[in-house]
Amino acid sequence: NKKVAQKKKVVKKAVKKNTPTKKVAQKSKVVKKAAKVVRSASIDSDIFYRRPQPFRSDLLEVPYHRSSINISGIGFDKEMKLSAAGVKTLDAFIELGANGVAEIFGVNLNFAQSFIVKAKAAKDQKVYAIQPLSRLDDNAIMLDIETDYFEAKYANKTAWMVGMYDRPTAQFVQYVATNESEVMGIIEQTYEFLNSFSDRKIIVYSGSNFDATILKHRFETYNRTHNHLDFKDILIEMRKCLAFPFKSMDLESVAEHYEYKFKHPHIDGQEVGLAWESHKHNMKKHRSFGHYLEYNEDDVKALDMVYENIYIKNNYHSLNG
Repeated sequence: NKKVAQKKKVVKKAVKKNTPTKKVAQKSKVVKKAAKVVRSASIDSDIFYRRPQPFRSDLLEVPYHRSSINISGIGFDKEMKLSAAGVKTLDAFIELGANGVAEIFGVNLNFAQSFIVKAKAAKDQKVYAIQPLSRLDDNAIMLDIETDYFEAKYANKTAWMVGMYDRPTAQFVQYVATNESEVMGIIEQTYEFLNSFSDRKIIVYSGSNFDATILKHRFETYNRTHNHLDFKDILIEMRKCLAFPFKSMDLESVAEHYEYKFKHPHIDGQEVGLAWESHKHNMKKHRSFGHYLEYNEDDVKALDMVYENIYIKNNYHSLNG
């Protein structure tokens, strides 16, 4: 019998150590529990969560030194190539010229020249034109949406807040669903608003047509035609045509460059999306609901400031004079 064998074992230990059998048995149980906890923690840390390991430059065949060339489009692979060529500063990078960059990166001359312009923008702390932008007029509508967080497919995402700003009338409009049953209503209101200004460009900012794609899917769901609505994601063009003096061209960075002051710079789209997931039965009960309304308005008005500086005032520089 297993229990009898275990009991004999405990008694033998007690006799050997001259200890009461009850204490030995308790100690044995504690040791087993501790071993179980350690084993469990080991499984959790090794499989479910791996602590990030420090970068080991000594394991690379080519000695690696983190360069100060912190510009858009230069990631780890290109940094490695620059390191191997001994190029570690912006000045050294600019001195390469387009031909030198093309040779090191293995790219065409036009693409290489765009890196040189970006490096000069970072050095001079100015915005430079890489190539001409399309001509857009003052007669436009700025738009930004807030969505759910967990749904990955654009076709199924929920747009529960839509903010819009009409430049000619300086009118800001915001449609908000405070629960799931109100979502259809705000999509209808958004469609009616945009449809009444169908001759105007609808300006969005994501680099992936995020806002436009989601709204089009929602319009289709409610049998609304949208081919006449002219969306333009200006970040897609700005990435190709402009060099900023910083690496990230997210809306906050670009708007702050043009001195826009955000009311809630600590809030981001992820936080707002997660708030909807936890309070979609009644968003008004969320303690930061009012801040999220202001966050959306901020994004729309920041987009308007970026649009005005880039497309209306042409507030950037040319390297040719």
